Amino acid sequence: MFDRVLPIALIALPLALIVFEKLNSSDLLFKKRDASILTLLGISQFFTWLLKFFAVLLFVNFIAPFEIFSFSNLPLPRYLSIVISFVFIDFAGYVAHLLFHKISVLWKLHKLHHSDREVDTITTFFHHPLEEVATVFLAALIFVLFDVPVPVILLYGVLNSIHAPLTHFKVLLPEKWNKILSFLIVTPNFHRVHHSLDMKEGNSNFGIIFSFWDRLFGTYVSKTAIQMRAMKSGISLRESPVGDSLKEYLMNPFIRLQEKS
Repeated sequence: MFDRVLPIALIALPLALIVFEKLNSSDLLFKKRDASILTLLGISQFFTWLLKFFAVLLFVNFIAPFEIFSFSNLPLPRYLSIVISFVFIDFAGYVAHLLFHKISVLWKLHKLHHSDREVDTITTFFHHPLEEVATVFLAALIFVLFDVPVPVILLYGVLNSIHAPLTHFKVLLPEKWNKILSFLIVTPNFHRVHHSLDMKEGNSNFGIIFSFWDRLFGTYVSKTAIQMRAMKSGISLRESPVGDSLKEYLMNPFIRLQEKS
């Protein structure tokens, strides 16, 4: 029964958040931007599933002999091994996210996600298909080189699928609750700073599920709720899609920087 309920829950949660945002907004219920992002999601899912079934299997077989460490064979109680492996996956996600900002070719793929000027639940799914492909290969590389247990990978994937839409939720937490929760996990307030138009702030708060990596490695930036309400999201117009069409989104990594007013 669980395997039937879970897929429904993973769809129902973001859908409920989107409906709540739309009903509490003065904008159109369904805009061209929304349709293009959801179509982009469908394209990304199609290609990443093809990769997982074919190319990644070949890739995994190729790099398996180069294993660096085995989290699957830790000489520890099972529950502790699961916790350590889970935390490691999140740390790897933090590092990968940081690399997508620091390495030029990866930023070209990732910048589409940051071009959204109205961060909401739908932004969760606003990723270029090539970014998703790169993420799949990078994840496969990490999981194989460090022999991460498959059940933990699946557990992390499920929890991240639930958590990610919440981090992009348009409604911010009350400051009191945010201060408590953001010491451990990424909250909508914590992640909203990461989408700031000011890239000094945009290049911060890289955490995926756990927030303490940013505090530990000096990439944490804090803003009050009042400051965030005044904050603008997005990236420079020179790097952003010209419009909200699917074609503009797909071409975004390949366009040269343009001078825009």
